[in-house]
Amino acid sequence: MPKESGPPNESPESTFQETSSWQQMPPLFGDRTPPAIPDVEILGELGRGGMGVVYKARKLQTGQIVAVKVIRKDRLQHEEAVRRFRREAQAAARMRHPNIVQVFDSDHAGELHYLVMEFVDGVTLERLVELQGPLSPERACDFVRQTALGLQHAHEMALVHRDVKPSNLMVTPVPDQSRPHAPRVGDVPHTERGVYSGERGVYGRGHQIKILDLGVARLHQLAGQTPESLSTLTQGGSVIGTADYVAPEQLENPHAADIRADLYSLGCTFYFLLTGRVPFPGGTLISKLDKHRWESPTSIHQLRDNVPGALVTLVQRLMAKRPEDRFRNPAEVARGLEQLTRGGYGETSAQVPSLEPVMRLTGHDDAVLCAAYSPDGKTIASGGKDRRVILWDAGTGTIRRTLALPQEVRAVAFLRDGAGLLTASGITVRLWDLHTGQEMRRFSGHAGAVAGLAVLADGRRFASAGKDKTIRVWELQSGQTVQRLARHTGEVAALCAMGEDSLASGSRDQTIRLWDLRSGQETSAIATRGGAVFGLAVSRDGELALSGHFDTVCRLWDLRTGQEIRRFLGHKQMVSAVTLTPDETRFVSAGQDHIVRLWNLENGCELACLQEHKAGVYAVAVSPDGTRLLTAGADKLLGVWELPPAGEPK
Repeated sequence: MPKESGPPNESPESTFQETSSWQQMPPLFGDRTPPAIPDVEILGELGRGGMGVVYKARKLQTGQIVAVKVIRKDRLQHEEAVRRFRREAQAAARMRHPNIVQVFDSDHAGELHYLVMEFVDGVTLERLVELQGPLSPERACDFVRQTALGLQHAHEMALVHRDVKPSNLMVTPVPDQSRPHAPRVGDVPHTERGVYSGERGVYGRGHQIKILDLGVARLHQLAGQTPESLSTLTQGGSVIGTADYVAPEQLENPHAADIRADLYSLGCTFYFLLTGRVPFPGGTLISKLDKHRWESPTSIHQLRDNVPGALVTLVQRLMAKRPEDRFRNPAEVARGLEQLTRGGYGETSAQVPSLEPVMRLTGHDDAVLCAAYSPDGKTIASGGKDRRVILWDAGTGTIRRTLALPQEVRAVAFLRDGAGLLTASGITVRLWDLHTGQEMRRFSGHAGAVAGLAVLADGRRFASAGKDKTIRVWELQSGQTVQRLARHTGEVAALCAMGEDSLASGSRDQTIRLWDLRSGQETSAIATRGGAVFGLAVSRDGELALSGHFDTVCRLWDLRTGQEIRRFLGHKQMVSAVTLTPDETRFVSAGQDHIVRLWNLENGCELACLQEHKAGVYAVAVSPDGTRLLTAGADKLLGVWELPPAGEPK
């Protein structure tokens, strides 16, 4: 049914043709008699499915074109089922969101129960991929982001869809072109980037996603019967989704499935948009369901090499088998996609530049666990499992001195004047004179191995963090503990000095804690919910913090409010270390996936990466002038790499 408008290709509206969201059906009734519904004129049948029949209709009083969904009688055979239907329909009618098909009303005429809904003039994402093939990463991100916004609204209304899939998502032109922006999270704008043509119209930026059947998908569970096809699965009278998109927990206990089940289905939908195929194609129904429980789908990169790595990681997180390993809610998904797309990446941006090598320093006999630059940038200190600290000439890479210790060295830190070096080996911290190589003082008190060191701004004190879950503040001159901070419930793995009298710490207990050393009190605690915190870096003004986590994500925090600002997705295994560049416009992260990544702090774009390590990377440090990066890994490699100038395009 083409719209009565101008010639093709004038605009998204003039070229748009109507396509039913419930599969294309003949617009005429044929031999089917239309139902008699009060105050509504039925114009044609749009489609049929397991729930019933959808008609295009006109309200007699207002002339508004609507869709009327007549529910199958066998879905509402019992009084309780009718009550549930009305309750679900009323809940759906309360939703007001541009990415959800609006339910205007629900009523009945005798035994005929129906919904009056917004008429959507568009094409489903399933049909769009059939017509055009896999979508570009940019378009797929936009469509999934909009879907997440709609699901978040439903989540806030205590509704779970339970059957998110491409055929339940329709793309349609924004009806009011005076609206310059599509929906957005927070204050991050959604920019218009043009449109692209398809067999049924023009789809792209400037078009909306509409979620279908939100609030009525659960009606499948009202009829304790087997559905007409295996596309929608039921178990014990409860809808558990569609076989190609169903979350593992929906198969185990559909009643307990929450919004994270919708996120798994959204991840499967994302996979389909990017690859043109479902995650587990072919096979029997039982084998398909078993694969959702236990197996991982073919990597997106194996099917398509131009999808950015960070995007692949985001899809993998959506499709995590355990709900707790996914995003917490759809809003987090939308924010993550905003961060990825704000850099304007397109089809060819899957690869980022590699960091250029300056020199590789060989001298350790085992994994290098820590490394640091001296304040003047002329000396490098590294420590490792071989129980040695090596001092290097940062310019030539030659070894100046080697210090022997009784246990592996997990942390090193230069004093502010550059004349001394602190080393953490076992439960003891030692202070060394770098001119003579002599041990000057020992600091003992921790009951577990020391994992972090931080020299305070006054140059007279330092802090140490240990496996005993405590932080100790020491006087360099006397060697005495002046404060013991004990609020963490797990190993303190990262420590940062913040000005004269403040500290920030990160722990395996998944928290970041801030400390006022004047009072010796904790001033705030941030529950990161991202797994153990292994890396931590704080801005000079003490307002921002970066954390690296066990869940492979780096997070940027506003320390004044404790709110998460941004996430950086790309690592495939836990993030071991993070560090800011001196100008604080960029940061570096290192992971157990053997990869080091350079990020733009402001827009979340990955600027460069390093894939030279053959094992996990434990430590990173940037030279004081911001031109070089130092990395240390389990492969015994201590490497120096050239950092691109700030602001240089990727």
